Amino acid sequence: MLSAAECIPLSSVSRDLHAIARQYVFASITVRTMKKLVKMHDHLIRNVDNRLIWPRGLTIYGPTGMGAAWQPSAINALVGIFKHARELKVLELYGCEEAICCNKLVGEYLAALPNLTDISLLGVGTKTLDVLHKMVSRPEKAALSATLKRDRFATHIVRAPVLDNVKELKLYQFDGVPPVQLLSSPAGAHPQVESLHLGVCAVHPCLILFPNIRKLTTNICQFDLPVPGHQIKQRRLGHLAVEPTKLHLISALGIRSDYLRLYAEWQDFYPSKDLVSAAAVLELSLYCYTETFMALAQIISAELSRIRYLVLRIEVLYSAYSVVAQWMKDIPSLLSPSQLFCIRVHATRVIDTEPSRETRLDLLQRLQDAHVSAIPSLRFYFQVLGERHADNSSNFTWGRVEGDGGHRTVRPIPSWQGERIHSYLQSPEFCRTLRFNEEAALQYTGQ
Repeated sequence: MLSAAECIPLSSVSRDLHAIARQYVFASITVRTMKKLVKMHDHLIRNVDNRLIWPRGLTIYGPTGMGAAWQPSAINALVGIFKHARELKVLELYGCEEAICCNKLVGEYLAALPNLTDISLLGVGTKTLDVLHKMVSRPEKAALSATLKRDRFATHIVRAPVLDNVKELKLYQFDGVPPVQLLSSPAGAHPQVESLHLGVCAVHPCLILFPNIRKLTTNICQFDLPVPGHQIKQRRLGHLAVEPTKLHLISALGIRSDYLRLYAEWQDFYPSKDLVSAAAVLELSLYCYTETFMALAQIISAELSRIRYLVLRIEVLYSAYSVVAQWMKDIPSLLSPSQLFCIRVHATRVIDTEPSRETRLDLLQRLQDAHVSAIPSLRFYFQVLGERHADNSSNFTWGRVEGDGGHRTVRPIPSWQGERIHSYLQSPEFCRTLRFNEEAALQYTGQ
């Protein structure tokens, strides 16, 4: 519960506390400038035999600014750190291609690191690609971004043994579309990949290369449909996060998902009835109110809709109150015929100075009253009051909806029950059958 800075004086109290505190202080280090990289290297090398101060997590930013380049002293420091950082488990390196081009030892020592479980290499080029094929570590998480627009980059990376154990893969800037004949050979080479995050990538080739994914997130991606004559594989995911304006393209690729998350959009979009109604859980970001939300409410309430759990995310500024007021005016009555079983509302404050906790609690209470009174099928109602970039479980409120007609109330339930019900409503057991078993829900401990 202490910060890294608070652990430094604690480490001088006793030998036992020194060992514990120092491990935590240096467990994760972020280096933003080349000057600091050199200073860190010099300190570590002076204490090369004290493995307690060698980091297990390391983030290194490359040169920034117009025309910036790696300095020789910084490259030498990087070589020295990689040579001795045997305990390193998490590595995030920006400008990796330039660093490897400056000194091939950067790539050689990077490839030899034995214990990496999570690796992010930003700025992958041909030399970094060679390093990926030689890496000793077999991480479970990997994030890679390309510097060159080449249509064969994705297929070359898929052939790299470094991906053999990766379950969560993030790819950025891989927007080249390889020829179909190049996709067939490496397709399915890594069946263990479960989660795929794509940013500025060509989506369809990645779906061919990783056919067993259960979670897909896309951001500013290309959705070029396959060439004529290429059969589209129908697939159902456990979780899909996508820009709303791309819904019809995702639907055309034959994708359906149990959990559908729609990013915030400042304009109307086509809701894609088939894709939306096929989800059991729908997550919306309520940043601005558009008529599209009315169309979504009608889809949720349609007879064949499978949506049972609605998650609303609101970034609370004073300017957001008109958005929420319009939502409360139009949407709850449209959701009245729905079969919604649970609603969860996240109210996240963006700026520390506005609005107050009491004001946000009042907003949540009014939303709760509007939803509970208008939707007869609701049995659970959850709320989260938070700050941006923070998740404090003490700000979670879990409740069971009780009563009939105009006398419905939300009775608090223990947090452990709420957490398990929340998880159960997203589970394959519930999403496939839509039958709620409370005994099974309270015993559910899966993802």
